[in-house]
Amino acid sequence: MPIVQVQLLRGRTIEQKEAAARDIVEALAKHIGARPQATRVIFTDVDPAEWFKGEELLPPK
Repeated sequence: MPIVQVQLLRGRTIEQKEAAARDIVEALAKHIGARPQATRVIFTDVDPAEWFKGEELLPPK
């Protein structure tokens, strides 16, 4: 069972996540033969105050 974890800055809509999840599931089925019913996609929303790039805190959006 493939499990894909996607970490994003907070702010995406449920519709955006659903579309992305469908594309991820489809890609895994196409490229590695994973059964769509067995594939899990987990989205984690991260507050910008918790996200650093290099030595800098990302600016809030």
